[in-house]
Amino acid sequence: PANTGLVWAYHEVSEDPAQTRRALANWGFMCNCGLCTEAARTPEKARRRRELLRTDLRACVIVKDPDAIDVPKAERLVAAVDATYKAGPVEAPREPLCGLQLMVTRVHKNRGEAAKVVGAALEVLRLLGFEVKGAQLPRGKEEFEVVRWGSMAHGVVETWVQLWVAYATVAPELCADAERCARICYKICVGEDETFDDSYGRKARKVMEGGETTVPGGATA
Repeated sequence: PANTGLVWAYHEVSEDPAQTRRALANWGFMCNCGLCTEAARTPEKARRRRELLRTDLRACVIVKDPDAIDVPKAERLVAAVDATYKAGPVEAPREPLCGLQLMVTRVHKNRGEAAKVVGAALEVLRLLGFEVKGAQLPRGKEEFEVVRWGSMAHGVVETWVQLWVAYATVAPELCADAERCARICYKICVGEDETFDDSYGRKARKVMEGGETTVPGGATA
């Protein structure tokens, strides 16, 4: 919609203030976005703890057999990393966590747990700073609405496609909303949406029809 802020990084997201300053030196400004502000006020001890937790999380989810991931442990580690931030995800999106949480979403998809896919995918979006109403299960009377769009990180399109496919089983009335959001994110990230069906749409529909088992994008972290 008009006047919606689009969040896009000038460089690879870093939690090291010195690295960010070097990366932006030629731009002629000191960045005070939520990520840079959070990084500047995070003590070194907290930063080390966060990285140790992320290392444990990566070891938990990046395994030879993704279906063998210890999901409860992974979810606990995601929550523990999230708790090391002072600012909320809207002000400081947790982009380094996005891909790892998305892998948890894929495990639920592979196990046929559509309701858990919804919960895990919405957690990916929350970590990226999205605020979405009326998307949770069980459904209430609240209408679906993206109140705030978050960071357009790698995996954000697949996350919406995972929701789209899962809703076909547990909340068909939300399928059109999830597809629309997937297309919007695709258009922001790619620059057009004419190729959305080639990249995601057709295969997603085949998954919903039972002709495919893997959601597009599910082969990579």
